[in-house]
Amino acid sequence: MGLFGFSRKEQRVDSDAWIGVDDPLLKALLSKDTITISKALSIPPVAEAIHRIATTVAVLPIKLHERKTVNGKTTIKEILDDDRTFLLNTDSGDTLDQFAFKRNIAKDYLLDKGGFIYLQKKSGDVVGLRYIPPAKISSVVNDVNPIQKDGQYRIMGKAVELWDVVSVLRDTDDGIMGVPLTIQINDVLSTALQGILYELGIAKKGGAEKGFLQSEKELGKPALDALKSAWKSLYEDNTENVVILNKGVEFKGASSNARDMQVNERRGSLNTELKALFGIHSDNFDDFFRDAVLPVLEAIESALNKDLLKEDEKKTKYFAFDKREILKAEIKTRFESYKLATEAGWLSKNEIRDLENLEAIDGLNVISMGLGDVLFDIDSKKYYTPNTGDTKDFKNPDKDGENPIEDEKTKKDEESK
Repeated sequence: MGLFGFSRKEQRVDSDAWIGVDDPLLKALLSKDTITISKALSIPPVAEAIHRIATTVAVLPIKLHERKTVNGKTTIKEILDDDRTFLLNTDSGDTLDQFAFKRNIAKDYLLDKGGFIYLQKKSGDVVGLRYIPPAKISSVVNDVNPIQKDGQYRIMGKAVELWDVVSVLRDTDDGIMGVPLTIQINDVLSTALQGILYELGIAKKGGAEKGFLQSEKELGKPALDALKSAWKSLYEDNTENVVILNKGVEFKGASSNARDMQVNERRGSLNTELKALFGIHSDNFDDFFRDAVLPVLEAIESALNKDLLKEDEKKTKYFAFDKREILKAEIKTRFESYKLATEAGWLSKNEIRDLENLEAIDGLNVISMGLGDVLFDIDSKKYYTPNTGDTKDFKNPDKDGENPIEDEKTKKDEESK
């Protein structure tokens, strides 16, 4: 029996009209186009992972520190009056605010060929940080000599030197341009997108199973047109139609339905795999911060230290995110950390007030310590016991004390004699 006697041309036109091939996203998928950034962000687990990581990065301030060593002692202090920290945390001179600025850099680092910042300079000093969308920047790389790699950036066709751009690159072999994640895992993202389109198609068709109609006899044009119209209405999501098949017309399923294919199970597994690509392996915040956020912070810090510091500063100064700010999201965890820090003598109460943006109070600039502790000063080689007020020199103890080093030396001398 023939299938209504349709010509091949009629079947192609009618089927295209029914399944909605005019949808540009579906056309791109069927033609096997490369998954773009915008398409990748239309996949829920990808969008969720990028949002969580990028917003966490965006809320953390960036500080400049200086490390000095004097007489064998190393001290680290924060530099508060540097214009570059103002540009990074308050106003970069760009149209983006600082939250959007840092969020875009993190997003571009994770998905695109890198996060890029143009350094606007005046008399050799940086006076502005300009965010560059990855689509607007390209590069020319001279890698003939793999040891002496060199190149230039192109921003809207204009040549820009490498030292005028901060480049935060996730995966690179030349230090100039990275490889987008959408290219590296294009097949995985295509599979995820196919699943979304498949479920969208089911929703649009009211969950009806795909298939075709088979007739025992040839239908006339009026009957055929009426059947086609009713069948098309059945698959529309805004109608409640019922198709009544005449005698001799039978429906044949063309594919398994959503339940048979276990769409939900496949989707859950794929979602987990996609999140794992960004370092999200669990819902535990400590795991999330360590595996997903910390690598992004380290990459941005490394890029800033390489391109935003002057050559004579690189040995003593460095940029770093203030990761303590993340504790402010959980007041209980934050205060418990402060309690442990004061009990161990790591922080004074005024230092804690400073972290909480509160004014210092006279009398609280002290370090707590237990009276039962014995303190040893590495520089003076002296012990101090707060409970008794006694001070003893390790090399020259008083008459009531013992010197384990001298005792051992005396014992060896006596044995040798």
